[in-house]
Amino acid sequence: MMFAISCIAALCLQCREAKPWVNVRPEDPVMQYSGRVHMDAENNMELISSAASVSCAFTGDSLSLFLKNDATPGDYNYVTVVIDHQVQGRYPIKGNEVVALGFKLSSEDGHVLECYKATEALNGLVIFCGAAAEKITPAPLPKHPQILFIGNSITCGMGADTSGVPCGRGKWYDQHDAYFAYGPRIGRKLQADYVLHSVSGIGIYRQWDVEGPAMPDVYDHLYFDTISPESWDDHRVDPQIISIALGTNDLSPGDGVHPRKDFDSTTFITAYLDFAHRLYRHYPEARFVLLSSPMESGANAVILENCLSSIKRELDRAYPDRQPVTTFYFEGMPNPGGCGGHPDDKDHARMAEELLPVFEKLIDR
Repeated sequence: MMFAISCIAALCLQCREAKPWVNVRPEDPVMQYSGRVHMDAENNMELISSAASVSCAFTGDSLSLFLKNDATPGDYNYVTVVIDHQVQGRYPIKGNEVVALGFKLSSEDGHVLECYKATEALNGLVIFCGAAAEKITPAPLPKHPQILFIGNSITCGMGADTSGVPCGRGKWYDQHDAYFAYGPRIGRKLQADYVLHSVSGIGIYRQWDVEGPAMPDVYDHLYFDTISPESWDDHRVDPQIISIALGTNDLSPGDGVHPRKDFDSTTFITAYLDFAHRLYRHYPEARFVLLSSPMESGANAVILENCLSSIKRELDRAYPDRQPVTTFYFEGMPNPGGCGGHPDDKDHARMAEELLPVFEKLIDR
């Protein structure tokens, strides 16, 4: 059960505990991180990308997490909190002050905490400022293989959870649900670490409504933009498998406001290959999976599949000593249940089930 408390209330709660609590700072090595994260100047940890996470083990029947929202004024983020593999909820982190999420459990036995960013880099940052409990230790998580999922809003889990805010209400990101997107579902099924590098509306050479920036333009920037000077330090990312799901937004007809040229297969293939070569150089041992779009059908689906087939042939020819590229073509999803034509949580579960055999064949235990 979760209870929300302010920082002062958290301190008072500790005073009432029979056993004293310890406060652990983000830089303490007991805290473990996954995804695109960055330690800021105050030694707090920025959770940047979708499903970026912090985890630890703790003893006792209570725990407090100290989090801060860093977003455009009036905007906010969400986190999904998991304790002992049970989702406690998806919680909005609002305002610009440190807030605490408190959790009261029925058992004092050892527990494992995981806190995931449910929103994406476009929404700003969730800043992890520490945790408090009776005792906090590293989570007993063995080193698993890692899968990197590169994609767009579908990979982010945009529009997937309508249980709290119905479609058409609230902010455009109120239904973001990265934890239950297809990539994290596959990662958990395979007991693999998973990293999402995904941005809503983005493509391989243009966005859904404007010409750019595209994924290759923002990928090496820490915050997935072209403005901030910080580069992405990827020492925490060493994927065994790289999954790329881009093309939906390149094929988009646009918003009807901005000028939009017809989809150009040659430009798409060239940009895709350039990006893939960068990833090949960066991750010389990784295996690649190229996904089509579950949102495309008919002529667009055929165009995208033909492009991916051409890209596979070229990459296999260019890297004969590496594992062949795997391509996967979705059957299509004519009636997605999420917002704005996106998959909902049930759709993501079906996508993950469809993809799971592909990843099972590629991953090494």
